[in-house]
This record gives sequence, C-alpha cells and structure tokens, in this order.
Amino acid sequence: MDNKEIYARLRSGIKRIIPFEGIPGKANSDSFDPSSHPQHELLLALGGSSETMLNGEVYQIQPGDLILIDGWVPHSNGYRKCDTNLTHLLGSAYDANFGFSVLQTNFEGNYHLVSNVVFLEKDISALITRKWAAFTRTKGIHEREMLVQTLNLAFSEIAYELEFSPGKNSKLSSKILSVCDYIQRMNGRDCSNTHLGKMFGYSQTYLAQRFRDETGSTIRDFIIETRIKYVRNALTHGLRQNEIAYELGFSSPASFWIWLQKHRDQIFN
Repeated sequence: MDNKEIYARLRSGIKRIIPFEGIPGKANSDSFDPSSHPQHELLLALGGSSETMLNGEVYQIQPGDLILIDGWVPHSNGYRKCDTNLTHLLGSAYDANFGFSVLQTNFEGNYHLVSNVVFLEKDISALITRKWAAFTRTKGIHEREMLVQTLNLAFSEIAYELEFSPGKNSKLSSKILSVCDYIQRMNGRDCSNTHLGKMFGYSQTYLAQRFRDETGSTIRDFIIETRIKYVRNALTHGLRQNEIAYELGFSSPASFWIWLQKHRDQIFN
C-alpha cells in the first residue's frame, strides 16, 4: 500500500471488533509465538489478510478489522513466515497515552515501520480507555457504537498527522519518538543498536548519538528502564521467571536472574 491508500483506509472506519465479533478458527494456536504485557494494545488491519492469536483463540483478520488486546492477555508476538504484504496500524498505551505507527510486512514475516509514531492527546487517549473499558464490560450495542465513533475520530486524526504534520506534538524528533515507542512496545526485546539501526535506516553509531542528544539517555539505559517497568508489573501479576525472561528477550531464565540481581534495588525500591 502507498501512503495515500493508508490514509484513506485509516479514514474508512472499523468493520469488526475482534474478539467480540470474530469467530475463532480451527488453526493450531501453538503455531503462534505468544506474548503478554501490561499495556493495552490495538491493531487495525489496513491491507492484506492474516491470522492472529488472542487469548488462545485464532482469528482470520481482514482490512477494517480492529483487534483489542487488554493488558496481560496472551496474543501473537510479531509475524509468522506466512505473513506477507500486510499493513497494520498498531497502537500501544504507555502511561495512559496512546502512540500509533503503521507497520508493513514484506516476506517471511519480516516487518518494517512505514510511519513515525503519532501520540494522541491525553484527553483523547483517556476517552478511548474509558469507552474501551465500558464496551469490554457490557458488550452493549450503545457502548460499541461509542467506542467505534471515538476510535474512528482518532484514526482520522492519525491520518491527518501522518499526512500533514508528522512529529509536531513532541520535543523529540519523529524518528527518535518512533525508536522509543518500538523499544517500549517490544519491552526491550530484540533492541540491539544493530537491529534498531536497520529498522530505522541509520547506522548504529549515528542512531546511538542522536538518541542520546535528544533524550539525554543512552539506548542501553532506556532499554533497562523499560525492562524494569515491565518486571515490576509482571511480578505484581504473578508471572514466572521464565515467562518474564522470554518476554524481555533473555537467552535463558538464568541470564534473567543475573540481570535481576544487578537491578534489584531499582526494581523493588
């Protein structure tokens, strides 16, 4: 999809809400790489068709489908090798503020960002959170309509921001905002300087320097901070050490345990 098609699709509205209006398929959910985290996420399919796993159920996804992922609900992590030519809008809520970016897959599940991150105003993010909670609680027609209207308004705003004024609502550049959003979304997993450089089109040396100049922090320290926040939430929700180690990208629970001891004071104080 080119940019004009993406903007048009964002403005075309929501057709279905998954899982509430989708029929689970028969595909084996074990074929999906599961993930869970504290932040709410939502995904709007813009182009291509695929399958996704949500809370152990598998759904067929078509353009116009909206997937609502509550905090700590197990869901598909990334894309599979069969996922090609997909275009999705992915939104994540950090500190009650939603950030959105557009992703595309090319071949064998490899994906890249085709937009910088767009953060919604806090009042719009708060409204989405309230309408989402009301619909999840009641499953009512009125609550669904209010959620859809709110999100369609937000998606139109995102289309406008991407088309006419990318990155205007932050002191950070749109590129560095996108790096921060990606690290938080991945909980620091697969976020080496080499990988981030390839993802965002910079040499790892230039990206590291620009990140530090704009944020006042190194990429490494930002990843540590992101992981610490995740661990605090994960332990509160009773996740096991091996589950946390996987989510954060450690090679083994033992490696995570060593990291945990090193940052114990920051996590538990």
